[in-house]
Amino acid sequence: MKGEVKWNTGAYTTLDSLWFCLSLGEVKPSKDYSHIAFTIATDKFDVFRQLITKHNMKQWQDNTSEGNSLYILDPDGHKLEIHCGNLTSRLLSLKRSPYQGLEYL
Repeated sequence: MKGEVKWNTGAYTTLDSLWFCLSLGEVKPSKDYSHIAFTIATDKFDVFRQLITKHNMKQWQDNTSEGNSLYILDPDGHKLEIHCGNLTSRLLSLKRSPYQGLEYL
């Protein structure tokens, strides 16, 4: 991740073609299921899981969907998912086991 600019209450950073806005403010983590998911290569997952365990990061949910996933909280309590797979693999799994009320758009 590369820092681009920063100011008193925030910063912009980039990682390849992604960019992130980091803003300081009152932390108010959501109590719903909304979260941000990141894809990780299958061969990196076990090493990542060991790091999560080593650093005692809190997990907020057990994985019940296709592929390996870790559901962790960042230091501010934001919900993150680290997932082996992508949208294609998720959609294929939904053909085998659809969510209640699932509709293809």
